[in-house]
Amino acid sequence: MENDIKKISSYFRIDGDFIDAVPYGSGHINNTYKVRFDQGGAPILYIFQKINTKIFKNPFTLMSNISRVINHQKKQ
Repeated sequence: MENDIKKISSYFRIDGDFIDAVPYGSGHINNTYKVRFDQGGAPILYIFQKINTKIFKNPFTLMSNISRVINHQKKQ
């Protein structure tokens, strides 16, 4: 699991070196992880979430909808 998250994190623009990833919370649908990076000696935390594609059959559409809502909120 941790190696998978390390590989996935390489697709994002995150400064620093991967330290570790641990499960976070107790969600019932998606898997959530707390991920730590070392940025110049300071640990920086990120939350990564894996979308459950058994529930959300089309994650690209889901993320498009989320993006549209966020953009609408920014305009308000």
